[in-house]
Amino acid sequence: MRDTSSSRRRTFFLIFGICGGPFIIGTDMLSIGVALAPMAGDLDASLSTLQWFMSGYGIGVATFLISAGKLSDLFGARKMNCAGMLLFAGASVLMALAPSSGVAIAARLLQGVAGAFMISSSLGIAGQHFEGAARARVFSTIMAMAGLGMGVGPLLGGALIHWFDWRAVFWANLPMTFLFLANNLIFLPKQQPALRKSFDFPGLVLLTMTVLLLAVPLSQAGEWGWSSLWTLGLLGGFFVSLGILIVWEKRAKEPLLDFSVLTVSGFIPANLCAFLSYAISLGWLFLFSLYLHHVKAFSALETGLFFLPYALAYFLGGMLSSHLGKWMGWRPFLFIGLAILTAGIGGFSFVDEGTPYGFLGVGAALVGLGYIFANNAAMSLAQGKMPVEKSGAASGISMMARWLGSALGIAVMTLVLHGASRSALDQKLLSESLSLPQTKLLDVLTEEGSWHEALVALPREKEREALALLASSFSAGVDRGLLVLTGCGLFSLLLVGAVPGPANPRRE
Repeated sequence: MRDTSSSRRRTFFLIFGICGGPFIIGTDMLSIGVALAPMAGDLDASLSTLQWFMSGYGIGVATFLISAGKLSDLFGARKMNCAGMLLFAGASVLMALAPSSGVAIAARLLQGVAGAFMISSSLGIAGQHFEGAARARVFSTIMAMAGLGMGVGPLLGGALIHWFDWRAVFWANLPMTFLFLANNLIFLPKQQPALRKSFDFPGLVLLTMTVLLLAVPLSQAGEWGWSSLWTLGLLGGFFVSLGILIVWEKRAKEPLLDFSVLTVSGFIPANLCAFLSYAISLGWLFLFSLYLHHVKAFSALETGLFFLPYALAYFLGGMLSSHLGKWMGWRPFLFIGLAILTAGIGGFSFVDEGTPYGFLGVGAALVGLGYIFANNAAMSLAQGKMPVEKSGAASGISMMARWLGSALGIAVMTLVLHGASRSALDQKLLSESLSLPQTKLLDVLTEEGSWHEALVALPREKEREALALLASSFSAGVDRGLLVLTGCGLFSLLLVGAVPGPANPRRE
C-alpha cells in the first residue's frame, strides 16, 4: 500500500514537472501582450521594433526546437529540461533589466531558445515514461497546462504592470521557473545519454540563417520599403540559404531535418493549416494588444481581462478536442476549428470604440477555441499516415512550422498595420485640409510607443484633434490587418480539402 502511494506521488510530481515548461511558455506568451504598450514607451520602440518583442520569441522556438530535441536524445531530456529553465530564468533577468530595445529583443530570442528546450524535453520525457492511453492523457494535460498558463499570463501581467511596471512581468518568471526546476531536479528520472550519435551543427546554423533571412525583411519592409536593397538582398539570401539547407540536409549523416516526411500523404496541407492557425491567432493577439491600448484606452489590467476568455476557451478546448476529434473525425473537426477561428477574427471587423466588453469577450473566446481545435486536429492528421520510425522527425517539423507561423503572422501584421495606418492618415490629412504637422503625426503613429507623450510636442489646442485622427487612422490599419487574417482563415478552409483522411473514424 505504501509502495502504491509512493508511486502515485512520484507520478504526480513527474507529470507536474513535465507540464512546467508548457505552463511557463503559455504564461509568458500572453503576458507580453499586455506589456507591449508600456514597453514601447519606456524603451522608445518603433512599431517594427515592438513586434520583435513577440515574434522574436517564436523565432527562437522555431529555430531551435528540432535541435533541442536532438540534444535531448544525445545528453538526456532531464538535463536539457533543466538547462532550458535556467536559460529562461537568465533571459528573464536580462529582459527585466533591458536598457534598450536591442537588449530586449536579444532577451526574447533567448527566451524562445529556452522555450524550445523546455517543449522538446517535456514531450520527450512524456513519450519515454508513458504509453498508450496514459501517454495520450499526459499529452492532453500538457496542452491544458499551456492553456492554463495562457489564462494566468494576461491577468498576472496586467496586475503587475498596474501595481509596478512592465519589468515586474519578467521578474515574476523567476519564482515560477525555480519552483519547476527544483521539482524536476528531484523527480524527473535520469536518462542514459546516447553519445554515440553526432549533432548536425552546420544544419542548425543554416536553419537559423534561413529563418532570420525571411523574418527580418518581412518585419522591416514597412520601414525599409519593398524595393530597398536591404529588403531585396535579405529575401534573395533567404532563397539561397534555403537551397543550401536542403542540399546539406539530404547529404548529412545525422540530418537535423528529415525532408522525406514531406512526401507522406497529407503532411504538408495539414501543417499549412496549423501554420495559418498560429499566424492568425498570434497576429490577432499582436494587433489587439495595441488596439486596446491606443484606441480603446484600456489599461494593462483591462487588457489582461480582455484576453481571459481567449485563454479559458483555449484551455477548455484542449480538454475537449481529443474526444470531439475522435467522435466526428479529425478532418471535419479541423474544418470546424478553422471556421470558428475565422468567424471570430471576422467578427472583430465590426468592433468600434463603443463596442461593449461582452461582444469583445465572445469574439476572443471564439478565436481561442478555434485556434486549439484546429491546432490539435492538424497535428493528428499530419501524423495519421506517418510511419512510426519517422514520427519524431515529423513532430519536430510540425512544431517548427507552427512557431514559425506565429512569428511570421506577427511580422506580416506589423507590415500591414504600418502601411495601412500611414496611408489612412495621409488621406485624412489631405482630404480634410487639417492644419496639423503631417510629418510629426506620421512619426507619432508609426515610430512612437505612446501617442500621449509624443503629442505633448503639438500645440495644446491641436492635441484632441490630432489624437482623434491618430485613433481613426490606427483603426483603419487594424481593420486592414483583420481583413488579411480573415482571408488567411478562408484560404485555410480550402486547404482542408487537400488533407486526406476518413470523414468519420467510427466507420473504420
